[in-house]
Amino acid sequence: MCRHYFYPSVALSLNLVGIAAIVPQSQAKPRYSIYAQVMRYAMEATMAWRIETDLQPGYLIIRILGNADDRVSGEIVAGVLHEIAAHHCPKMLVDIRGVEGRLGVFETFNLVSSHPSMQGVCAAIVDRPEYSSWFEFYETVSVNRGYHNKVFTEIEKALEWLAG
Repeated sequence: MCRHYFYPSVALSLNLVGIAAIVPQSQAKPRYSIYAQVMRYAMEATMAWRIETDLQPGYLIIRILGNADDRVSGEIVAGVLHEIAAHHCPKMLVDIRGVEGRLGVFETFNLVSSHPSMQGVCAAIVDRPEYSSWFEFYETVSVNRGYHNKVFTEIEKALEWLAG
């Protein structure tokens, strides 16, 4: 069973006076499609990221997709913690390959340090190889803070680690 959750990161209010500022001139369309353009930009602005979960025998898959920065990182962590609590599953595969952007060193340290480790919870995190400097730092900080996390670039190796 796969569940999809959308977590809005910003609120957007539109009025007819502001339409010209919302729709870039390069994408201007005939009058009848202005509403569709505005709605598309509103959806992109309010759904900058999402979490998908998939409960497997013995572990929970959590996929994080979209744009992530220090502005929404707390919301994303809160969403992940909500999913952990909802599924009562101590082993997780957290796939962040679909996330654009990573936090800086200071923001990563603060984010990891601001949440207590959860006893008995084990997370294999899968990231893209180009973010190796970020995830090496993240893994070091999280292990030093008592988390049982390990970061991988291949799902197969992450699943082997979870099974062990």
